[in-house]
Amino acid sequence: MIGGSFEIDMTSIKNISLEGDDLQPVLVSHLKSDDFFLVKLFPKAFFRIKTAIITKESNFSSPNFEVKGTLELRGIKKEITFPATANPLPEGGGTVEAHFDIDRTRWGIIYGSTRFFEHLGMHLVFDLISFQVRLVIEGSKGS
Repeated sequence: MIGGSFEIDMTSIKNISLEGDDLQPVLVSHLKSDDFFLVKLFPKAFFRIKTAIITKESNFSSPNFEVKGTLELRGIKKEITFPATANPLPEGGGTVEAHFDIDRTRWGIIYGSTRFFEHLGMHLVFDLISFQVRLVIEGSKGS
């Protein structure tokens, strides 16, 4: 059985694609505002694993687990499911990696969404947020 939880420090939001641009701090500040993650009231987000079930067709180059859990953003909890790849390391322990998208509007983050507003022009913001998570579980051989 695989389970657990982790917290995300929302005050640590960064933007690397605009590095060196004067708009970078403006974007980060906007993401932390009440238009998006409302970091002042919710400085932490949480993910709690409910189940992680091995899939029938597992191999080292494709996802071999289906993870189900609860993601809490802005104080709102929603269930999510995503594929993950877990592999053992030669010295013990292992790695777990997942790439998935969530629809931010499920957590009340509707700023710039065409599903809620019309005529946005250059203020359009895509609804999907992409995540890339990589965990390394340390272990020692023979233990």
